[in-house]
Amino acid sequence: EDDRLCVVKFHASWCKSCQKFGIRYKKLALQEGDKIDRRGAVLEKGRVRFAEVEFTANADLCKTLGVHKLPYIHIYSGSKGRVADFACGPKNFPLVIEKMNKFLDKKMSHFDKTMEAGSALGDHIATELQDQHFEEAASKVRKA
Repeated sequence: EDDRLCVVKFHASWCKSCQKFGIRYKKLALQEGDKIDRRGAVLEKGRVRFAEVEFTANADLCKTLGVHKLPYIHIYSGSKGRVADFACGPKNFPLVIEKMNKFLDKKMSHFDKTMEAGSALGDHIATELQDQHFEEAASKVRKA
């Protein structure tokens, strides 16, 4: 149902790199993610969904997903599933933004193509309806 890009951060509370990385991740989530109220209700959908998985509490899941270094990032894109995964320390945080923007651009490109196709189809239908209307009007004039 929700086809937005989703960025998942895998981290551990004891990991110093994760803590530094987490500060920038939260800023990015506030900028690009859903706007929520104090109760947690979504006020406005963001361009991207953000999630976090704590490694220690979810060690089996993390190992199954191939998380072998912290902090670690997964990026999911709608029905395509996981489109990127990589270890990313605080110094390499711009890589998260770069990859996120890369996949957002691809999604927008697909959206633009869909809109162009829809516009062309709409123009075609409008022309057909207009031609049909003129033919019906001309037929009525000839009969009169």
